[in-house]
Amino acid sequence: MKFITNNGVIKMERVKIISTVIIFLFMGLLITSCKDASENANNLMYGNEKLELTDRINNTINRIDEKIGELENRLDKATEETAEKINDQVDKLKERREKLRADLKDLKDESDDTWENFKSDVEKAINDTEEWINNIDVDFNNDTESINKK
Repeated sequence: MKFITNNGVIKMERVKIISTVIIFLFMGLLITSCKDASENANNLMYGNEKLELTDRINNTINRIDEKIGELENRLDKATEETAEKINDQVDKLKERREKLRADLKDLKDESDDTWENFKSDVEKAINDTEEWINNIDVDFNNDTESINKK
């Protein structure tokens, strides 16, 4: 079979070759665009997860600040022994707050390759801190008599 154009006759073999090349180029573009779309979806997912984790870290830091304020307000009414416990807890809270602030800075630079491990570690630190803050209340609620005596 022969095709006739303005410039003459093109053999069927050339048409097949050109068609095949065009098809492969189109498939390459299609695959590349799908890959880009997939990467964009992943970036969007990680972006949302990073925003959520940022909010959790900030909320926990705020909760730590509130707890430090509460504990420091108890110092003037506390016995010497209780004041020592309070100061110890405040110091530990400040350490946890600084660790979370460092995690917050690291979060912005975290790569997709290490994201899941980083996220898991930070979520564990947040959960441990929240539980620890709740237990501070229990510990000092048992010491209420000594706090109220002063």
